[in-house]
Amino acid sequence: MIGRALFAMGFGMLGALALQGAVWLIMPPPPRLAQVDLVAIMQDEVRDLAGAHGAGKQIDTSGRAAVIQEALRTVSAETGHVLIARQAVLADPGMIPDFTDRIRAWIRERKK
Repeated sequence: MIGRALFAMGFGMLGALALQGAVWLIMPPPPRLAQVDLVAIMQDEVRDLAGAHGAGKQIDTSGRAAVIQEALRTVSAETGHVLIARQAVLADPGMIPDFTDRIRAWIRERKK
């Protein structure tokens, strides 16, 4: 009787492990989040655009917006993180990496 009970418990444990393995294979992993301070990035861009306007250069605002969007998309694809604006982050900032400087560097490279 005890042997049958132990066999049933072992069989149940094996079934639970198989079920957990199936769940791990079926369920997608949670998204990896990273934060970006878009306000700081836009301050840099506005300052640069104001300087260019003051120097009499033609300003392409839609082109600058496309560069920022491309920077966000490229960094997100390279790192595998879902980028969210810092103002939307409710979790502990230490838990979510900050990619603001990486976005700025990408935009500076693009301007050269």
